[in-house]
Order: sequence, then C-alpha cells, then structure tokens
Amino acid sequence: MKGIKMIRFLGLFLSLTFLVTLNASAQLHIAVDTVQRYFMEGGKRFQTLKVRNNHPTDTFEVGSNLVLYTNIRDRDRKEAEFEPVQGHFMLAPKKFVLKPGQVRSVRLVRTKEHEEEERVYRLSFSPREMEQDKNLNNENAMGVKPSTRVVTAAGMLVLVSPKSPNLNIEYTRDEEGIVFTNTGNIAADFRLTKEYCYTSDEGSDCMQLPGKRIYPNNTWRFDVSPEIPIRWSVTGYKELQQWLNIPELD
Repeated sequence: MKGIKMIRFLGLFLSLTFLVTLNASAQLHIAVDTVQRYFMEGGKRFQTLKVRNNHPTDTFEVGSNLVLYTNIRDRDRKEAEFEPVQGHFMLAPKKFVLKPGQVRSVRLVRTKEHEEEERVYRLSFSPREMEQDKNLNNENAMGVKPSTRVVTAAGMLVLVSPKSPNLNIEYTRDEEGIVFTNTGNIAADFRLTKEYCYTSDEGSDCMQLPGKRIYPNNTWRFDVSPEIPIRWSVTGYKELQQWLNIPELD
C-alpha cells in the first residue's frame, strides 16, 4: 500500500512540473500548479495560474504563447495542427521575470463566447535566461540582461466547452477487446484505476485500467480478455460523469 501511495505521489509531482533542458549539465524546473484547465459554459470566465522558478540560482524572463488546435484528432501525433490566436483569452501579466524560487500568479481570462464546438488550446510559458550585470549599457529597468541561451517550456492544455456540452461514450466488444467511440461533443477522460478488481475473491482477479482521453469523433481500442467485465468511470470537465458497465462477451 505504501508503494502504491508513493507511485501516486510521484506521478502527481511529475505531472505538475515541466522540465526544460538548458544544457547537458543543468535543467530549469518550471512548475505550474496544473497541466490543464477547463472553462465550462456557465462557469467562471477567469482562472488564476501559479508559475514558479525552481532553479536555485538563475533568473528568467518568462513569456507566454497561446495556440488553438485545429486538428484535435491528431493532437497526440507529430502531425498535429494548430494556429496562433488573439482575442480568445487575456493573460495578465503576459510577460514577467522570475527570480530563483519565486512564484508569480497569472490571470487567465476567457474573452470569447463559447461556441457550438469544443475548443482546445495549448498555453506555454517560455523562459529566457537573464544575467544580472548593471555595468552593461543595454540592461533593462530590472538590472538584468538577456543572455544568448533561449529555452522553451512545455505547455498546458486549456479546454473550453461548447454551449451545450454532451458527454457520451459508446462501445463495441469482440474477442480481442473493446472499441470506444466518443459520440459526444466534449473530450472524455477515462479514469486511471491502478487496481480494478472484477471479482469478489478478495482482489485475486485485478488489473489496471489506464487513463485515456478521447476527443469527439475519435475512437480508442482497449485490448482485454472477453471474459472480464469492465466498469469504467468517464468524466468531462470534472463536472460531467458517465459510468460504463460492460459485461463479459457472451
């Protein structure tokens, strides 16, 4: 049990921390309080993010960049398509300096109305190394000068629900596994279950159900024995939930 708790803790820690490579010998650790945010129809139009510089000595100027995925079907593949957008969100501040160990709150405000379809954005914070050198003529007002090393941080997802969100997963089962199809209009998150026990024999028949996100009009195949009944929790925007009760194959 302690081992399971430790694994969960490490998974949570890694999911909250973006590792950005500076060079072969050092890394900048940029931490954000979450890896994804949701904007639900009828919910708040603003959220607050917290960005932290975990580097022990270096100061960084951090800029932000927002893009909209235009081909969400292939989001997990290298051929994913996206485009820069303006007027969909406002970030305050859009650019800021983080000293070692410093945390900065960033307000993310939705300025565009919800549409008929779900929208998925990628928000990234890109740090650039700064050097304190007040003897240089081109120093800025904070007494720091940009260096030649520029690094890029990993980003976070921002999902905006449609006007009438509908969570709906359908499935078909065969001898090899189950094919899930998202027939709703929002992303469906299959809950990670490390120990799913499908019999009452005191946990002797257990397995792991992986976490998975399926976007609208997408399918996902899960290979599993036809003799195993499946009960899986699927959520959307942390407010909608669907339980899938899939009997064993006759």
